[in-house]
Amino acid sequence: MAARRDHNVDLVGPMVPSTGWQSRTEAGFPIGAFDIDWDQQTVTCPGGKSSIRWSREPVRDKVEIRVQFSRADCRACLVKDSCTRGPRRKLTLQDHDTHEVVHQRRAEQQTDEWKEHYQIRAGVEGTISQAVTRCGLRRSRYRGIAKTSLQHQLTCAAINLARIDAHLTSTPRASIASATSHDFAPPSCLAKRSRSSPGLANSVRASDRGAGMSARPVEAPADDGTAGPVGRRGKRRGRGRAR
Repeated sequence: MAARRDHNVDLVGPMVPSTGWQSRTEAGFPIGAFDIDWDQQTVTCPGGKSSIRWSREPVRDKVEIRVQFSRADCRACLVKDSCTRGPRRKLTLQDHDTHEVVHQRRAEQQTDEWKEHYQIRAGVEGTISQAVTRCGLRRSRYRGIAKTSLQHQLTCAAINLARIDAHLTSTPRASIASATSHDFAPPSCLAKRSRSSPGLANSVRASDRGAGMSARPVEAPADDGTAGPVGRRGKRRGRGRAR
């Protein structure tokens, strides 16, 4: 609502479903099953009973509307099992405009037209993930907006080149289920790990496979048995003294 009011932008995204158990069962009565009279500040339940309390209570940075029904009405109701598990039904509402927008969005996202339109976001999210995991887009290498903008443009060019290579070489896309933890590490972290673990140097990052880069394994330095593990100061400790 703020994006539409302040910037004239219509955001498209899934709304969080209702957390009540009534909305997860076919026989339940969610908030949408109640008739709300905003002018008279009363709510009528599916059984035909009206609410007895309507109060506006501040909660953090917003105001919520708390609605309650009579215990006597709920106790004698024939459809109480589909409405509430407590002694009475209680509702928490938002402001009129917010309430109408939320329920309208929840109804729209169940349609095929909305799902087809939302598929555009999948490609955008994949591009952002590729730029972050492979090119380190979340961190600017230089100071200043102009240099940061240049870095973003070069990152986009690199992604385009990687995708052209993937198309020309018919490289299959990476599978998220088969990717390991080091597959999504930034290049700087991966380089540090490869120096400490020679076996990791021969692995190919999943981000490269997803971007379409051909697999070129890096050969690890040969170990002839004369060099021991690296010490804390970066020097190799010999395994034995020559006699």
